[in-house]
Amino acid sequence: MRRELRSDLANSENENARTGLMRFDSIVLIVTEVAPNAFLVNVEIQNERRSYLWSAGRVYAYIGRLLDSQKDDRSGYSGDQYQCLKPVLALWILPHEDETYIVDFPGQTSLDVGKHTRSGKAMKQALDGYIQFHVVGLGPDWMDHEEEAIQCLGHIFRCDDNKET
Repeated sequence: MRRELRSDLANSENENARTGLMRFDSIVLIVTEVAPNAFLVNVEIQNERRSYLWSAGRVYAYIGRLLDSQKDDRSGYSGDQYQCLKPVLALWILPHEDETYIVDFPGQTSLDVGKHTRSGKAMKQALDGYIQFHVVGLGPDWMDHEEEAIQCLGHIFRCDDNKET
């Protein structure tokens, strides 16, 4: 049962009393679907090249804000009803890289102690896939890759005049 689909395109700033001011460099798409198996999706195109450590910190900060923004929101949870928290998926596109790559974090945990316990397996299953992210770096060699995602994103976000299309 879908009650609402909320999207926010091309905002450069978003002020939230709980999470503060967020400034976006380019396009940010956040889709919130109110349904039993809903999720939050954050898509960002990072137009400024910074260090990889800075980018990683920003990915995790945005994921934290996406989780926190669900508190007392009609699409999220209230009080201590954490079981209503929606999973988060983040897609980050870095169109100004020197090389092309995809980094996937599918949100898989490892059960190191108690691998055969029912409760350990249940906790692992509850945590797996809850937070996922994918970082796509597009370098000038993007046309040399057969991966469809690279081809699609390269056509949209790269301007390489020295390559034939």
